[in-house]
Amino acid sequence: MIDAHAHPSRDDTIEIRRHDMVFAACTHEQNWLSLQQLKKECAQLKIGFGIHPWFTDHDRTMQDRLKTLANLLAASPKSFLGEIGLDKSPKWRGTFDRQQMLFEAQLQMARHYKRPIVAHVVKAHEEAIPALNSHPEKVYIHGFVGSPETMKRYRDAYFGININTLRSRKTQMAIAIMPENAILAESDNRPNLNTLNQTVSAIAKIRNWPVEKTKIICTKNARSWLGISP
Repeated sequence: MIDAHAHPSRDDTIEIRRHDMVFAACTHEQNWLSLQQLKKECAQLKIGFGIHPWFTDHDRTMQDRLKTLANLLAASPKSFLGEIGLDKSPKWRGTFDRQQMLFEAQLQMARHYKRPIVAHVVKAHEEAIPALNSHPEKVYIHGFVGSPETMKRYRDAYFGININTLRSRKTQMAIAIMPENAILAESDNRPNLNTLNQTVSAIAKIRNWPVEKTKIICTKNARSWLGISP
């Protein structure tokens, strides 16, 4: 199985090796460095670099942070961009203007380096959909929570499903009609193959698919998003 969106630490090397692959999305500068080191120990790890919307405030200027990010992407041609995004939940609403500036700057970077992106979108679909639908590279909405109507408004996107998002009834309804080639299974946590299998089993139940078929579909889709040959 492929965990399409995880946040591993150095203590997770054994668990990472139980997976076919783990896609690790970096969220801030310290994270970029630690996951680069972890990748040297785990061939199964594929990493991306980005600035998460929860990390808009920093003692370095936005311009300096983006310059460091651009250098990392240039030096890592197989990396993706992310985790980036927009979050209008009550805790983060006050930073939304800065989030939008950072989001657009990183989308421009993804266009320049031709990288797939993984996006965190919470209560901000109205703002995210126009930007992501016009983005030329592959887009993955991780931890998708939304109605079937919201899901349909995204064009050619991939949608990450995890144990937490499955608690949402409207999201279950969206999964039931989601394009087969758009469904990804993720942990959005430290990698755990048992939990990932639980997620796959839940997706299988919603779609009325055999579990093994669901594993094959999610794995194929993860490879497609990141452009990895079978």
